[in-house]
Amino acid sequence: LTPDRHCPRELEQRYGDQIYRTQPLSLRNDQGQIIAGMIISQNITERTRMEEDLRASEAFLRSIYEGTQSGIFLVDVTPEGDFFFGGLNPAHEQHLGIRSEDIAGKRPEEIPGITAESAAALRANYQRCLAANAPIQYEEQITFNGHPTWWLTQISPMRDDTGRIYRIIGSSLDLTEQKQMHAQLEQAREVAEAASRAKSAFLAHMSHELRTPLNAILGFAQVLEGSVNLNDQEREQMHIINNSGEHLLRLINDVLEVAKIEAGKTEIRKAPFDLHQMLQTLIELFQLQAHQKGLHLRLERTASVPQHIVSDEMRLRQILTNLLSNAVKFTNTGSVVLRVSYTSTMLTCEVQDTGIGMQPEHLARVYEPFMQIASRTDIPGTGLGLTISRHFVQLLGAHCGPVAPKAAAVSSGLPFRLSRISPQQQPQHRIVPLDSHRGNQRIAC
Repeated sequence: LTPDRHCPRELEQRYGDQIYRTQPLSLRNDQGQIIAGMIISQNITERTRMEEDLRASEAFLRSIYEGTQSGIFLVDVTPEGDFFFGGLNPAHEQHLGIRSEDIAGKRPEEIPGITAESAAALRANYQRCLAANAPIQYEEQITFNGHPTWWLTQISPMRDDTGRIYRIIGSSLDLTEQKQMHAQLEQAREVAEAASRAKSAFLAHMSHELRTPLNAILGFAQVLEGSVNLNDQEREQMHIINNSGEHLLRLINDVLEVAKIEAGKTEIRKAPFDLHQMLQTLIELFQLQAHQKGLHLRLERTASVPQHIVSDEMRLRQILTNLLSNAVKFTNTGSVVLRVSYTSTMLTCEVQDTGIGMQPEHLARVYEPFMQIASRTDIPGTGLGLTISRHFVQLLGAHCGPVAPKAAAVSSGLPFRLSRISPQQQPQHRIVPLDSHRGNQRIAC
């Protein structure tokens, strides 16, 4: 039997959803006459569908390979473990500035324009993939023609029917622009931090030079103001000079204190001191100012408050001074009360006033430097008091935060907790915050 030359060697025919491949065969005598015939038919439906699926899959993968913006590359692996590039997709050709045919069949060291270090890094990563026998991901730097580039690369091994890794397929995402931007931002941050440190160091070193001449001016102004040889107008003028100088000194002190804080030069010195005396001195300090405004300023201290504690007296005094100063400054009628109590190893200080209070939208910003919540311009101040107080509180091992709004206005006080402060001869006593409650209040500690 031989195929009939007058008929197609193979025919594909469909019967419903089935596909058959047929081949006619004929038997001829010596004269070439057909004396018998046969048709062989084979159902190729499944094979045809598999071939169609394979073509569709290949077309899909080809569209990804050629259309994706990610770089894709192929590396052939020899049985001896050597590496030869198989090709690049169009996106990777554009990324690298090199054509696929220029590197096809070449080892990493043979890629045009690559440095020896970059080629060695490529080979080392491919060897890691073989050793891991699994996909790996890494960042790499590759230099072509003198231009460094950064990549996030993932490579995966491909195996043949015997299980041998014959190829590595990889994808790379270009990180060059991102790395350069990060380096620029880091450089800008370092420059800004260096400038900030230089500014803070300068101001901290200038502390003595700024204060000393001003103290001399204030001293002479006070002497002249007390002179009996001045008339009323001259005495008023000296009083203005004195008050203005003291205000300027307070501003300088606040700014320099913030500079010391930023420069990291603030120190805490703990020692035993008389708490009762310090509190009474604070009240006396603000008594005249409160009296001039018609305010009732008083200290309320429970009998359980220890007389002596161990802490940094100067810093604690500054904290309470800032709070009392704000209370008197922003209160026009009514009273200002400093309450101190002691219960079960906890010392609590609370400053309460009947002042203008603090609106809810201001609470999140009360600790910002130079932040002043009052809309009135006739109230002096730098807006640094709470910033400085919070830093001192933190140095004393505490946490601070504003009270919640209550009633019509909110207290402009500062709540905080001081740990590791103990009464003399009674260690482990701490200052902790009092929970906020209704009414205008300032929680000092």
